[in-house]
Amino acid sequence: MKASGVAKVRLMGLVVLGLEACGGCHVTGVNLEKNNFVEPGVGCGSCHNRGKATQHKEAEWAVGYEPGKALEAYFKSVSFAGGAVKDVYANEFSKGHHQQYIDWVQSKHSDEGVTCTSCHFVHQIGVPPTRSQTQAAGSKQCLSCHQVINNNQAHSIHSFANCVGCHMPKIATSALSGDLHSHVFVALLPKDTLANPVVPNSCQTCHKHKQQDLKQLQAVYDALTVLPKPVGMPGKVEAPKTVEAAPAPKAEAPKEAPKQPAQAPKK
Repeated sequence: MKASGVAKVRLMGLVVLGLEACGGCHVTGVNLEKNNFVEPGVGCGSCHNRGKATQHKEAEWAVGYEPGKALEAYFKSVSFAGGAVKDVYANEFSKGHHQQYIDWVQSKHSDEGVTCTSCHFVHQIGVPPTRSQTQAAGSKQCLSCHQVINNNQAHSIHSFANCVGCHMPKIATSALSGDLHSHVFVALLPKDTLANPVVPNSCQTCHKHKQQDLKQLQAVYDALTVLPKPVGMPGKVEAPKTVEAAPAPKAEAPKEAPKQPAQAPKK
């Protein structure tokens, strides 16, 4: 498709073609040399990501990527190890807007083939209770796949079955501070923050625990998530006595029939 009537825009102080500036979020299969593209729209990871193109020196989006191809061949996401300390926490969880793909590739969902559209509508308002573009409201989305087997240990801490509150803490930022959910689907514990103060935790994203002491929070968590040791004296269990089977009677050889006396021949 030819990008007809493309206006020039100013991006980061440079005058560039609109397709180069906007193509990464709005179309797929951009060819900057021919000034055209394959189709409108892109894969989720092309836009909900942050990094650099591998096929183009200047672009910050996946130039040449088409849905169905491996995104990593066209785009390299930012990482804390790579120096992106403003975009990613030290544990490589995303802290910025439109970076859910960076989280998702680290998750068990990614390993098991659970994709964005397994849970989300594509750019629709979603269900009325949450307006969060998911197919079900809140933790009901999680429970549509995951079955609660028990409510002991970590799941005994809160009884209101709020999967999202612990496993998807609001630690990423767009317009507000901490208004976007993490998409690694891992509960962050107080000990994670104790180990590195710049790494947030799930507990303190809740207003009730926001100002609580981290060591105390972790101690409470540890106490509730350890199964108690059995109490009382174990009963002595004796193995049942085995009864020896009686030996089978020996088979006797069959007795010979008694011999009849020989009779005298008749005259």
